[in-house]
Amino acid sequence: MATFQERKNSDGSKSYRATIRRKGHYASETFSTREEADQWAIAIETRIAGGAAIEGGDITPRTTVRDLIARYMREVSTTKKGSYAERNRLGTLLDRYSVFDKTIVEFSSTDIEAVRDARMRGSKDHAPVSALTVIRDLGCLSGVFRHAIKKWKAPFTVNPCKEVDRPRAPRGRSVRVRDDDMRKLLDWSGYVPGADPANARQWMAWSVLFALETAMRRGEFMRMRWTDINRGERGVHLPDTKNDEARDVPLTKKALALLDSLTEGKPEDRVIGITYHTFGNAFYKCQKATGINVRIHDCRHEATTNLAKRVKDPLWLASITGHRDLRSLKIYFNPTTRELAEQLDDD
Repeated sequence: MATFQERKNSDGSKSYRATIRRKGHYASETFSTREEADQWAIAIETRIAGGAAIEGGDITPRTTVRDLIARYMREVSTTKKGSYAERNRLGTLLDRYSVFDKTIVEFSSTDIEAVRDARMRGSKDHAPVSALTVIRDLGCLSGVFRHAIKKWKAPFTVNPCKEVDRPRAPRGRSVRVRDDDMRKLLDWSGYVPGADPANARQWMAWSVLFALETAMRRGEFMRMRWTDINRGERGVHLPDTKNDEARDVPLTKKALALLDSLTEGKPEDRVIGITYHTFGNAFYKCQKATGINVRIHDCRHEATTNLAKRVKDPLWLASITGHRDLRSLKIYFNPTTRELAEQLDDD
């Protein structure tokens, strides 16, 4: 059981010190109101009852949620493959919403709902975001709270995201990369296939062409090194993928020609001569300048659909693209009606 001690401060106000001694655990904190002290005590006792170890250094009920998220970004996000995207997402939320200035004991699912609604509604300074973006926001925040509760013993009674309704997920994209899209992209970049890229725009264009031939993810082709290329076997070895599994990607003749157009560096050098973020910036500028309705990941959809015309066995195709199951693979297979109809024609 928690004990509470009312104290009179020098300015005449009152403070309340809550202390918990239970089953070998000890925690103590001072609050300006009895209600805050009660909430903190309930949260701590719930964690003890659940078998969590309580250590004084980990119990920070008056820490703001902003500080908690910032710590997660420093200590956890930086260890992930998607570090940049996660830190960018969390940073955006912290920059825009003051609700994260609340302390852990003040914060609840109602605050998460307020952020959800504000994101979808938009404001005079920020456009509304899609349902999929909000779903990803909530998933990211839930991961923060889950880690804080489990690893840092943060005194939440429950994960604040747990009881928040997610927006309805939209249908998956089925946008195809058209010849006209590629013409606009190549014209804007100034890249001529077969040439050695001379600047960031041209490296971006080369990378898109390579992705359309291999169905490789953005992170995969951006991390590709010369030592990973095996021309004799006509393949690229990917030692580190999204699924944490190595994969060998076969190369089409066009993919080999693209590699042959480059000036080969040292074995440990990256094949693509720009960084992940420089590529993204160049692609974004191209979208804005040309109006093409294509995202980077659409190239993987397009490549998978085209490969499926040549690789009839879905297990072989999944081995090429790196999908773990056929349901995931089907998401990336987006044939047009004409392409389906052509399958009905006699040879």
